[in-house]
Amino acid sequence: MTRPRASSSRISSRLDLIAINSLTGTGLWPHTDIEFRGAAFPIGGDATIDGLVTIPNILHEFNDKLAGVSHGMGTRNQLPPHQLNVAEGGATSSSMPEQARELVRRIKGLREVDATKEWAMIIITIGTEEICTQCEPPDYESLLEAISILNKGIRKAFVVLLGPIHVSSSYRQQANLLKSRCGCSKERSDEFMKRLSKQWADAFKQLQSLFDSPPFKRRTFGLLALPMLTITSRYPYSLFIANRPLLNRKGHMYATKWLWNRLITGPTYNLSLAVLSQDAYYCPAMGCPYFRNLQNRHYCRLLRHIDVVESGEDVLLQTGPLRRRSQKNLYVTAITVVFIAFCTVCSIGTLFYHLSKQVRYFIMLSFFNNLKLDFLKFSTEYNFA
Repeated sequence: MTRPRASSSRISSRLDLIAINSLTGTGLWPHTDIEFRGAAFPIGGDATIDGLVTIPNILHEFNDKLAGVSHGMGTRNQLPPHQLNVAEGGATSSSMPEQARELVRRIKGLREVDATKEWAMIIITIGTEEICTQCEPPDYESLLEAISILNKGIRKAFVVLLGPIHVSSSYRQQANLLKSRCGCSKERSDEFMKRLSKQWADAFKQLQSLFDSPPFKRRTFGLLALPMLTITSRYPYSLFIANRPLLNRKGHMYATKWLWNRLITGPTYNLSLAVLSQDAYYCPAMGCPYFRNLQNRHYCRLLRHIDVVESGEDVLLQTGPLRRRSQKNLYVTAITVVFIAFCTVCSIGTLFYHLSKQVRYFIMLSFFNNLKLDFLKFSTEYNFA
């Protein structure tokens, strides 16, 4: 199994660490404000995928030695340092540099894996609480500083920067139902919230562009900035903790599904065509088992089965020189091989046939020559007598 190329983040045993900033899992244990970090969708590892769907529990299907996963309940300082959830309640984008430094310190202190050789996936969730309580745009400089700290402090890292949550009904996808649950945003106009969302999206796009270019870009560090975590449901109110702007366990499961499918498919994942409750968890393509980012999404395409069947053209899923062909092309290749083999057999058979005729001719000629000599010898002896 080869190592990831160009920050592609192969989904395999090469991804050995997972870490998170800014999501504590508050409220996931019913009727309490305990931080249930073991159930938080980006980092929680309690139970298994059959009982609790989180990003780490999905990754456990590919690597059962994943390190950094959170278990149980408690604050950042109450849980062991090898659990790499460094989030703190009430944190904003201005808090990210401190959390980034703490994360780098913890990763360098790990004993179970060699952080200089293995890949780390770091998920930063930010913006929901900041918009809810302050109605402010992100602190761009602090986000830039935090990601730069990770870039310098972690040798191999794939960072997912995940923006504010947008929960909507499948019938009205533009309306964010979180707005009416937040003390600040519920008093603001829809136009104000649209401008605020655009400010967050612009900051994320600027960060993405910055880390996709020198001097920040490097082979073993990648950033995927997702300005919004979009959750659409026919029953969206069932995803919230009662009377609070927090997702419940079902909401965290939906967030897991959206983020996982977005990582697998890239920007082609169109939620307007998928109700999360009905959508499946996508599997990595065998021909290109990478999380999609700017470096690999141009040659790592995800096609539906119906697209392949209806298309008569080659389907390329390549990682370097490897390629996967359509069924039609396989048939053409097989027929070509059989035809070439048939022609080869016929040619060799014809050659041997003509050679055998020449051999028989020389044998018969030799036989008659010998017979003639014997006859002449016999005649000579007879006349002599």
